[in-house]
Amino acid sequence: ASAALDAMRKAGITNPQLMGINRKPLAPDELTDPLVIVFDILPRTPQNLSSVGLNLASLPGPALALRSALESGSVAATAPLNLVQLPGIPAVVAYVPVLQGEEESLSATGFVGFSFVLEKLLKPVLDDDM
Repeated sequence: ASAALDAMRKAGITNPQLMGINRKPLAPDELTDPLVIVFDILPRTPQNLSSVGLNLASLPGPALALRSALESGSVAATAPLNLVQLPGIPAVVAYVPVLQGEEESLSATGFVGFSFVLEKLLKPVLDDDM
């Protein structure tokens, strides 16, 4: 946990903290979940930056997708959920593990996540007059 906080400080996050469900602050010495911390997010809007420090492994939907991505070594997506930074707006998040090592001994060093707001994703299909 202290390594995660140090990495966040090095990335320019002032007063970093780890968060769980409902952005509840997590004390580093109380963590039991594996840590999958949001370190960076684009675009860097105030809304998006509010999710920096979030432990994705403590959230049921993302935790399931992260586990699936790790086991398959490929992309895995959540079921529709509300993004922390956009409450009340359904989205899907796809995660891809970042792997290192030789083929026989690959290990994940992190994940890259891509969020898709469902309304924006489906609007062209729903507005099509075909």
